[in-house]
Amino acid sequence: MPTDSDLRQLRRLPQVQLRRDDEDDMARYDACNRRRGFQFAPQARSSAAATNLEDGIYLGRKTGGGDIWAHLVGDVANTYCCDAPRRAFVSFQWVDGSDIQAVVVRSLHSLAEVAEWDDGIKGQSLVERFCFIYDALVGEAESLASF
Repeated sequence: MPTDSDLRQLRRLPQVQLRRDDEDDMARYDACNRRRGFQFAPQARSSAAATNLEDGIYLGRKTGGGDIWAHLVGDVANTYCCDAPRRAFVSFQWVDGSDIQAVVVRSLHSLAEVAEWDDGIKGQSLVERFCFIYDALVGEAESLASF
């Protein structure tokens, strides 16, 4: 399990630009931004945490603006990357929509950058919140994979 210190120094991932004049990019943006309730993960469902059409979980807002999401890193065949045996790798990103020509999805450097946590994310400390996020993502992925 990551420590509080680990959650304040997240792995950096490359940023992604979604061009506003590209229909496919905007369809991806809409799929990532459209919120809905969890179907399978019981704690996330009962807490009213929000997921999206890309099986992420909405964390809240970043200082200075921008929505923050977490996702399991994987491919379309319900196969996920692991950073330790049987431990799925979670990526944390924030959506910067301030550019006129593109929406930029950037890697979050620290969970401490979440200025306003969504009410559906349970826990007081970063570690407790990470555990909730991880359990929700993995619970939903496991249930979807069994179909």
